[in-house]
Amino acid sequence: MTAKLTPMQEQYQRLKQQHPEALLFFRLGDFYELFGEDAEIAAPILDVQLTTRDKVTPMCGVPYHAVDQYLRKLVEKGFTIAIAEQMEDPRFAKGLVEREIIRVVSPGTFVDEADDKPTRFAVLYVTKRDWALVIAELATGSVYFTEQRVNARMATWIQEEWERWHPQEYLTNWETDILLAGKAVSDGSWFNKILSPRDLEQFLAQRFKTAGLRTFGLVEHPTAQAALFVLWRYLTDLEHREPVHLTNILWFHPGQQMAVSARTLNQLHVLSNDGPSLLSILDKTLTPMGSRLLAAWLERPLTCQSQILLRQQAIKWFMTRLAVRKQVRERLQILGDLSKKVSRVALGMATPKDLVAIAKTLATSLDIYQMVQDMPPDLLPVLPPLDVISDILLRLRVLKEDVPNKWDEGNIIQEGVDAQIDRLRSIITNQREALAALEQDEKDRSGIKTLKVGYHRTFGYYLEVSRGQTHKVPEDWRRRQTMANAERYTSDALLDLERTILEALDRVKTLEYERGRELLLLVQTHSEPLNQLARWLATLDVYSAVAEVAVMRSYTFPEWQDGSTRDMEITGLRHPILETLTPHFVPTSVTLPEDLRVMLITGPNMGGKSTFMRALALNVIMAHIGAPVACEYLRLPVFSGVYARIGADDDIYRGQSTFMVEMEEMAWILRQSDRESLVILDELGRGTSTFDGMAIAQAVVERLATPSAPLTLFATHYHELTQLADSHPRMVNFTVEVIHDPKTGQLVFTHRIISGAASRSYGVEVAELAGFPKTLLTRARHLLTMWEEQTQELTQPVQQVTWFRPDPLGQELLDALRLLELDDLSPREAWLWLQDWRERVKRASLDERSSG
Repeated sequence: MTAKLTPMQEQYQRLKQQHPEALLFFRLGDFYELFGEDAEIAAPILDVQLTTRDKVTPMCGVPYHAVDQYLRKLVEKGFTIAIAEQMEDPRFAKGLVEREIIRVVSPGTFVDEADDKPTRFAVLYVTKRDWALVIAELATGSVYFTEQRVNARMATWIQEEWERWHPQEYLTNWETDILLAGKAVSDGSWFNKILSPRDLEQFLAQRFKTAGLRTFGLVEHPTAQAALFVLWRYLTDLEHREPVHLTNILWFHPGQQMAVSARTLNQLHVLSNDGPSLLSILDKTLTPMGSRLLAAWLERPLTCQSQILLRQQAIKWFMTRLAVRKQVRERLQILGDLSKKVSRVALGMATPKDLVAIAKTLATSLDIYQMVQDMPPDLLPVLPPLDVISDILLRLRVLKEDVPNKWDEGNIIQEGVDAQIDRLRSIITNQREALAALEQDEKDRSGIKTLKVGYHRTFGYYLEVSRGQTHKVPEDWRRRQTMANAERYTSDALLDLERTILEALDRVKTLEYERGRELLLLVQTHSEPLNQLARWLATLDVYSAVAEVAVMRSYTFPEWQDGSTRDMEITGLRHPILETLTPHFVPTSVTLPEDLRVMLITGPNMGGKSTFMRALALNVIMAHIGAPVACEYLRLPVFSGVYARIGADDDIYRGQSTFMVEMEEMAWILRQSDRESLVILDELGRGTSTFDGMAIAQAVVERLATPSAPLTLFATHYHELTQLADSHPRMVNFTVEVIHDPKTGQLVFTHRIISGAASRSYGVEVAELAGFPKTLLTRARHLLTMWEEQTQELTQPVQQVTWFRPDPLGQELLDALRLLELDDLSPREAWLWLQDWRERVKRASLDERSSG
């Protein structure tokens, strides 16, 4: 027979049923308790003791004042947590304390004060005609959205944007086999209750506090409207309040930013957390807001030249004004994370300290504004009206600077702000003086010189007497608590004082709490201008930080070609990361003409091929975020994307070898890149046999050496490929300079890129530098000589090396295609033409196999 539940257990079960998928944090006094299966799941993750209630129900708990650090651990593991809070003071509750779920925390909605990285929640909505992606950053109050037509590129675009935004949690109605990273919300019914177009636009306009949706460019995009509607309803249900701080609504288009995949960013060490990265070099920002913005710039470089030039002008403004830059950075250093503080207010998570931090930020912002008044206004985001900032600041200054962490602890409002609060505080002060007088009176009356008055949260005020003095206790005292070495008593006079003090304290806390709620509402209703100010400060932070680095590292601003010219001139190119790690970095200078499509780079290991390619790619990305570059001089066109295939990676979880991953990435690059792209390929084909790898490398190079192909930097140890430059006018050989020192007999790698082709890779020489045993080196040289001789014997053709022998049938097919008049062919004739050539190719293939 099942035991009857207690009233509190019934309350717990009722709250748990509201969010059965979530772990329930149930407030009991100073702790949040978890029970049953929730406790068994959470205890090992939170590293807390698992106990039992009534020797039956598992339970564990965490202190309420440190709840965020425990929430962070659970969210990182992908859990959702519902927080049930006490809605009344337990001291004044009549019966069971009322509790309600005040918010639900999930991986995509948790605003972590200790983490500068933004958490993102995505809604992907797909209809028969269109698809829309909406990304919400609750910590910054920003919503990004796009809407595109359903077509053959849809899956690729979605994957690219998913890698770019990497949301931690998402809702979608898209049925696909493609694996999307992040936690999926399993309930898809959110897409079943979308309003009619007219009601939908009205609903969103009311939530965003606008007359219509034209402000956000949403009028002609019903699918994006529907996705925003789903987002708003879901977050409202989750947070138990509307996300009114989501005021920065921005449209993005996959083609309006440089295409740089997450894997490319990782391979180039742009944002890598493992060791030095371009972000770590440039990130001299002084606020979390600025750091997040700089990372976002590097993730999404610009392709609009006018926007790039505006950023250049702003950074140059700071570079040429040392005194202003220093003053601004001194002020930025004392700022907190304004956007996150505003979000915490909107989500019901704010503490008194958050409001004090907002007030300090507003005051400092007014100082910074005075310092940058000479800056052209079009170089910065729009600043909210100064009178609005000043008014909010004035009203927040009623707070004390040293406030407690919790609203119910009191001592929040400054003296002289509220007459009633001041009067009650005076009563408390006077009564505490009366307590001291009472203590002295009781000492005199009882003769107990060691007597003292104290306070206990449960038992209240008491008179404490040591065990040896209890025989002196007056008869009108009443025992309240027994201790190991003392007894505690109370008296009528003490109870009267206690009642007066506690009533005044409770009343003061209530009044201060009410004033605090008014200030929270003030901030919440001004979320939009405060988030606007946060973006203004973040942008200033990035501009001044990049200017600081540019001056320190002697960076220069690039020059941009117009849209019709695509040559590049590079003088003194440096690797922005490596130059900070080595004192003797060797710069490179090279000119790439407009008709060049493939820069085929050969040379020894350790010579600097990969370093040069990475350096160029990193500087191109820096240029496209508007930053100065690590060059003496750089003239370049605007690139639509940067694609890289560098290094050896496998994917054991998908059962893919290093070579398979390489081939997949190469196929993706061939599909996505265009003539305005930059492609970096390092030793393509090395993960398989020599002949297979060389065949693939040649086929790829030939494909990339066409007029419509991207600018490609192709580093290889297949020196046979250098002969291709003789027959491909858009391909040029470059090599890493190697000098033989006649005095020492050793090779010297200058690390400079020069025109020409390398004849060998000097692998054995590099092995000697690495300290290989001499006997092993001798054997390696013997084998190398033998294999080179054998290869020469096998490749003694009448005309040319056999790697590149002509294909007569292929040439005939090309000639036939040139002569073909498509307008004169019927569909049937075209089909017969293709069938005839297919049969000829099959026969030629069979003949080649039989002769081989």
